[in-house]
Amino acid sequence: MDWTNVDLSGDPRMLLGRRTSAKRVDLHRVEVDAGLFEDLRLIAASALEELARRDAKTYSEFGHATSDDYFEIEVSELPMRRDGRKREDDPKAFRPASALDMTVNADSYPTLDAEELRDFKADLYVLAFEDGADGYVCFVRKRSPQRPIKPGLRFLQYGDTLRKVEAPDLMIDDEVDIVLTTERGAILDLGAFRTIFGDVRVAFESVPANTAAIQQALDRVIPLGEDAVEALQARCGRRLTDARRLHRLIEEKAADIESLTPVALEDLLVRRGLDVLRDGQIELDDEAAADFLDLLDGRFFDDDITSAPRRADAFSPR
Repeated sequence: MDWTNVDLSGDPRMLLGRRTSAKRVDLHRVEVDAGLFEDLRLIAASALEELARRDAKTYSEFGHATSDDYFEIEVSELPMRRDGRKREDDPKAFRPASALDMTVNADSYPTLDAEELRDFKADLYVLAFEDGADGYVCFVRKRSPQRPIKPGLRFLQYGDTLRKVEAPDLMIDDEVDIVLTTERGAILDLGAFRTIFGDVRVAFESVPANTAAIQQALDRVIPLGEDAVEALQARCGRRLTDARRLHRLIEEKAADIESLTPVALEDLLVRRGLDVLRDGQIELDDEAAADFLDLLDGRFFDDDITSAPRRADAFSPR
């Protein structure tokens, strides 16, 4: 997408958001004085200039972007939110991520008054501009605009005399983490993206496929039992660090794992003290699934001096 074509000539809207216990984004509007329009427009324009300067990369949940690139994603590729109260064949059982609603309903959220704003406890804020007739382009910052102020600070303003002014209700900066339209998104901060789209579990989207890939790699070595597959997927489906490790194993070591012989893998399991072999299969519960990931990841080793078994807590190649 050519982000330089985005029209920022309209009046900006400002939304405040907070994440609910279900990880959805709850958004409200705050009325913006016309005297602030140009400042908000400059923040949005600066973000678009930054995107134009950087190179676009296809989104990967465990990819790495530098200061010279960013991730771009099609909204249609985002996973849907599953409503567990409805049957899977019910058309209403799956809904888009709650954050996508801002790109079509930026003018429809309830407006906060001054008292409500001070009690709102925002986790993020959004600058939204009309994007033709189809929706809004939204500039999302995953940072609370109600950050605590360092104790002891006094706010002073100088006109003819120096006088005290009250602390601000909101504080924003020039940074933007995500630019979002009805069709596409530009991700400048992957952590912010994972958090804001936490209700559709974007960080865990590849876990089922990666679990299946590990299962396939081991099928001709020592196969994973049915319960082991479920335990491995369940652990990686709730722990981001393990989901990332599983993803890296598939990218970097799947062929090496598949090339192991049954004897070599059995010897490795015995040497590292993993009692998980049952009737020719690998059986895992949650704790054993963690140990098995450590094994495949090469985190077990023997102390060079004492020969004591060790586990590498901070894994890095030698």
